[in-house]
Amino acid sequence: SYGDVELRKTEKIAIKKSKRKDGEPDVPQDMVKEIGIYRLLGEISCLPKLFLIDLEPDIKLQFELGAKTLENAIPRLNYEQTVIILFRLIKCMRSSASQGIIHCDLKPGNCIISQEGTVQIIDWGLAEIDQSKDQIRNKNTMVQTRWYRAPEILVYQLLGRNLARYSNKIDIWSLACIALEMFHNFPVFPEDSDIDQLRRYLRTLLFVPRDAVDTSRKMLKQA
Repeated sequence: SYGDVELRKTEKIAIKKSKRKDGEPDVPQDMVKEIGIYRLLGEISCLPKLFLIDLEPDIKLQFELGAKTLENAIPRLNYEQTVIILFRLIKCMRSSASQGIIHCDLKPGNCIISQEGTVQIIDWGLAEIDQSKDQIRNKNTMVQTRWYRAPEILVYQLLGRNLARYSNKIDIWSLACIALEMFHNFPVFPEDSDIDQLRRYLRTLLFVPRDAVDTSRKMLKQA
């Protein structure tokens, strides 16, 4: 949405490019934020390595090249591979959340699988950095791809609210959608419009059996 990605397979690098708008000398805010997050979370293994930053004439970030996206890998994963990859995704999101960072666009296309089977999460340009207590400040609501969008974000958008309070729980929703897609081999909420997406959520959440909810609560308490 915000630029181009050039894959140089022989050099094993990926170059993310973002053009400046006419008369705009500064680096776009989403790119500044992404660079800052890579610097802040440099020790977390599930982020791709940022090799180089070039600001002239266009803005370029040079990363190590992954083998494939989770979106492409899902149809060929067996049960054991699915569990391992999902565990690594959860571990990565727990690490970023502990630093007060919300990815805000978690989806299979933003999860990279390396040749060795390690998992990397990319595209942190929409991320929100909130290290305040309980993450209560207002944040941008124009986030998340529809099929993996949390219900509260969807409602804020339908109400026309550009800023609202939310936490890293929106990433947990996206992660749950990814997990279901990995086990079932298809997206669970593949709607074509926001209003249809909300209807699907309501149908799904309103008809969850009560005993299933009680069982889930017991499991969470035991965990």
